[in-house]
Amino acid sequence: SSTDPKKLDLAQSSIDFLMSTSSSPLNWRAFINVLRPKGTLCLLGLPEQMDITLSISDLLLGSKNVCGSGIGGRYVIEKMFDFAARHNIVAQV
Repeated sequence: SSTDPKKLDLAQSSIDFLMSTSSSPLNWRAFINVLRPKGTLCLLGLPEQMDITLSISDLLLGSKNVCGSGIGGRYVIEKMFDFAARHNIVAQV
């Protein structure tokens, strides 16, 4: 669960790419910490709070990246995931 601190702690440094479609305020530092070195957090949802707080040391010392895209709202993103599932488009590991 993305809101369970214990599960986020267990997942530290285990993810290369994390796509967030949430518009809710989240513990962004916890999400940065689950990224592996050179990992990327990609923000697709527009947060209710327009400003998010990140630790620059977590980004620099961990060689981590944050990106974002205004590709569309939750409906458009759900349609994209539905399309990917229908056509067996999956992540390459």
